[in-house]
Amino acid sequence: MNDELQKQIAEILKKALEAAQKGGEWIGGQIPDALHQLIVWTIVKGGFGLLGILAYVLALIYIVPRQWKWVQDDEKYGDRGLTYIPFAFASLLMLFPVGICISLAADAAQAIFAPKLFLLEYAAHLVK
Repeated sequence: MNDELQKQIAEILKKALEAAQKGGEWIGGQIPDALHQLIVWTIVKGGFGLLGILAYVLALIYIVPRQWKWVQDDEKYGDRGLTYIPFAFASLLMLFPVGICISLAADAAQAIFAPKLFLLEYAAHLVK
């Protein structure tokens, strides 16, 4: 009975090792595809960042001349101080999203022009 139990345990362990080995081979085969998807996603994310910068620039092209006209009209009538506050607040409020968009675009540029360096820096970031 003891020999039969040991044979069954040995057979179960052998099957478990074979399954683990096959699983490890499958994961090893998926690594290049996963790295490619990481690079592609970084590039797409950077594209969204560039679209954000473009939207910001277009908004500025639309808003600044109108705001400046309001400022000049208010200067004619003597109300100088209050017209600059909303414009300054809106400008400061937009700096944070623009910084994020520029960071995303920089990561995308690195993924396009130096993908190996990008992957090394990404791995170093994960290790930290």
